[in-house]
Formats: sequence, structure tokens, C-alpha cells
Amino acid sequence: MDQASFDRFARAISLSTTRRGGLKWLVGSVIGAKAAADAGEAAPMVEGPCGNGSRKANTCSRNSQCCTDFCDTKLGKHNADGKGRCRCMKRGDRCTSDANCCGAHECRNGVCSSPCEPLVCPTCAITSIQAAIDAATAGDTILIGRGTYEEALTIDKTITLEACSTATIIRRDAGRTIRITAGTTELKNITVRGDAPVFDDTQTAIWGGINCYTGLILSGETSLEHCHGGDSYGGAVFMPFQGASLVLRDSATITDSMARMGGAVYLWSGSIVLDDSSSMTECRTKSGSGFGGAVLQRGGSFEMNGASFISDCSASYLGGGAALLDTVGVMNGASTVVHCEAAIVGGGFYLTSPNNPNGGLTMNDASSVTSNSAVAVAGGIDAIGATVEMNDASAVTGNSAGSGGGVFLGLETNASKASHLSMSGISAIVGNTATNEGGGILSGDAANTFTQGTGTVSGNSPDQCSGPGLSCQ
Repeated sequence: MDQASFDRFARAISLSTTRRGGLKWLVGSVIGAKAAADAGEAAPMVEGPCGNGSRKANTCSRNSQCCTDFCDTKLGKHNADGKGRCRCMKRGDRCTSDANCCGAHECRNGVCSSPCEPLVCPTCAITSIQAAIDAATAGDTILIGRGTYEEALTIDKTITLEACSTATIIRRDAGRTIRITAGTTELKNITVRGDAPVFDDTQTAIWGGINCYTGLILSGETSLEHCHGGDSYGGAVFMPFQGASLVLRDSATITDSMARMGGAVYLWSGSIVLDDSSSMTECRTKSGSGFGGAVLQRGGSFEMNGASFISDCSASYLGGGAALLDTVGVMNGASTVVHCEAAIVGGGFYLTSPNNPNGGLTMNDASSVTSNSAVAVAGGIDAIGATVEMNDASAVTGNSAGSGGGVFLGLETNASKASHLSMSGISAIVGNTATNEGGGILSGDAANTFTQGTGTVSGNSPDQCSGPGLSCQ
């Protein structure tokens, strides 16, 4: 068909009143594309859901082809061309960026939401977060606009600080950034940054982080990062009073923080919960006798759920991942402690419970302690006068140490309290290694007990079990 014939054919169809509007739109786009091609120009893309001027195709096979960054490939089976269609997400739909959402809606906490109208921002009537806190009533939510806020905050009521953008940073040059003295504070989508000029063992001052005497919730994409506790405890969060609580959820994270004890968090006695893929990563203690690369907790409860994880943390003495003293620890929902290390004992966990008969660790629902290491004893779990229960498909695997590659059971001498390990379901202690003895399990005293049940102990080196009265099937 020559050019003139093609044009006559296209005009006849597009002008016909019996044709649907969509056909006219399609034909018009084809005419434009052909004309541009004949003129040696790049053909314009068909207008998609982002409006006029869009250079993204309405038909698609991958997200990058859409101005909304979302290609609904499931529609392909309903379309004659077999291709997906670009579309936007409505309010309440899940999203990964603002571009996914229809109209002026924004992606906040992974959900398309109405546009955020901040109370506090660099160009708002209120430019200080502290001023907004002082004027707020208990239970209020304060929306904060994009920007970096150089402030030290004191919070004495239950309140939520929510950022309209993850590019919202609160920092200060020295000291703790936030002090919570009453109520429960929730931080959403906010970054709290320390930015200590010297971030190593020589740093003695506190830079960044949070002092919390009551309750703290980190949610959305909140991040506490690069905080240094100096010669104090708790690099990012210091909770010195009994009954305090910390919750991380919705992928919140504490990362790259450091202190003398508890690289990420120190809690005297209360509760810690990690949920919904939240994490503590790359936290550490100063060299010397540091306890708890990520967490040092003295009493209360410690819980990991929903694929939460502690990774790449280190302690200069014991508990590369966490040191739990007289604490009831539970791991659920494929949570994991991985790639942590201790200079002496307990690469993943150090557990001791001389005063709490229920202290120790229960592992459920495919939770795991894996690929951790200790120079001396207990690459995975060090239990001293504590109980370890492994249920369901939980696993201690791929850990290494001088002795007791997977689990070490020790006697708490002050209270003369033995340790106990039990396995059930399809739990497994597999693939751990020790330089000396007890590749899988090592017991240091005949008073300690091990019940294998239906669990599996295999593939450990140089042996499966070692120590007084200890035997594996």
C-alpha cells in the first residue's frame, strides 16, 4: 500500500461514526508513528496513563517501559496482542515508588496514599520539629516534609513523627538526637543519623541515636544509621529503665552503629520485637570486652518474627548477634541471625540465665542461626545455664568456632545451673565446623542435657556431638 492509499484508509476509519473512540485513538497513533518514521524521526510512543507528553508505551512487557513504573503483565492473556498494559495504582494499593500511584497520590509505607501535607518543612509556617512536638497533644501525628533537620528532640508524650519522604533526616553534631521521657513514640519513614567524625574505637563521645525511657516504634522505612554510643551502651538505642519497649516493623532498620556494649541496642529489662522484614545490620562493639554486636539485653523478652534478621554484626567478646541475659528469646517466621561474629564466644547468640528459669531461646517456623563464627567457643549459640528449644524446621547451620561449632552447652557456675537443648519436628543442626571438637554440639558439663527427639544432627565436622554424657543419633 502506497502512502496516499494508506492515508485514505486511515482517515476513513478514524472518521467513521460506527467505530469506537479507542479505534480512532489507535489509528491516529499509527498514522503519527508511520509519518515520523518516514521523516527519519523516532516514532512517538502511544500515550499511556501518565497523560500527554508521555514517552512510555501503553503496551508493555516490563515495568521500565511504563511511566508509572508498573506493567500489569497479567492483562496480557486478555489482550489480542498478548502484551501487558501500563497502569497506575489506586489509593490503598501496594507500591514501591510515587510513580506507581495514580494522580497526585504518593507511595508511603508501601501503600498509595493521599498527598502528604506536612505540618513541618523548611518552607512551612513551622520549621522546627521540636516546636511542633511542644504544641502537639498526646496521640497526634506530626507530618514532616523532605529535608535535613539539625535538631535535638525531647518527647514527653505519646506521638507519631511521620515523614512525607524517606529523604527526611534528623541529625545533630554530638549527643543523642532524640530523648523520649514518657509515652510511646513512633517514627515512620524517618532517618536518624549520627555522622560521628571519627567512627572507630577511639571515639568516646556519643553521636546520634535515641535515649528512650519508655516506648519506641520504628516503622515504614525508618532507619537509625551511623550512630555511635562512644564509651556508653547502645549505639543507636539506649533504654536504661525497666519496662521499656522497642518495636521494629515494616522493614525498619538499624545499621552501621557502634558502642562499648550493645552495638545497636541496649535494654535493661523490657521487650524487643523485630517484625516484618525489619533488621539490624553491620553493628558492632568497641574492642575489648564488648557484649552484643547488635543487642545487649538484661531481662524481659526478645522476639524476631516475619523474616526479620540480624546480620554482619560483631562483638569484641561475646554474642556477635545478640547477648541475652535472663531474657526469654523467641524466633519465628523464618527470622535469622546470619554472618555475625564474636571474638571469644557465641558468634550468633550468647545466652545466660542464672536468675530466670525460662531464660534462653526458642526457635520456631524455619527460623535459623547460620554462618556465624566465634574464635574460641560456640559459633552459633552459646548457652550458659540457659535452655534452647528447636522446633518445626528451625536450623543451626554453617557456623564455625574453635570448639562447639553449632551449639555449646555450659554450666552457669554461680547458680550451678545447667543448660538444656531439645529438638523436635524437622529441626536440624547441620554443616557446622569446629577446629577442635563438637562440630555440631559441645557440652562442657555432665549436668547439661540434650534431647534429640525427631531433630537431625548431621554433616558436622569433626564430629556430631562431644562432651560428658552427650550423644547424637
